[in-house]
Amino acid sequence: MTLASATNSLFIWSLGLLLCLQACAQAPKTEEMAKEYIIEQGVPAPLGSATVSAATVNTEMAVLLYFQEEKEFELSLGDELEIQGKKYQLKSLHPDGENRKFPYLVLTEVD
Repeated sequence: MTLASATNSLFIWSLGLLLCLQACAQAPKTEEMAKEYIIEQGVPAPLGSATVSAATVNTEMAVLLYFQEEKEFELSLGDELEIQGKKYQLKSLHPDGENRKFPYLVLTEVD
């Protein structure tokens, strides 16, 4: 390979990279992902500055315990709750625990 052909190849590669970066910069920005919280059954977990745990997780609903105010929330998929001024939505239920030790639920922060 001659110096001229190596320079030409490097120029073409650099131009391709520049075009790719330019296309990425012009791509529409996606919304920031909502923050997710995994709450296991029987395991205290932080939810913002609160402490919660799932008392029950089955295929249809879950009971979430909020320790600071000694409250219980019965939730079905899509239900929302508010704890310490922040809103959360029940995204999913995993009574089989999948690849975790305990059954769990997933909450997402709602704006």
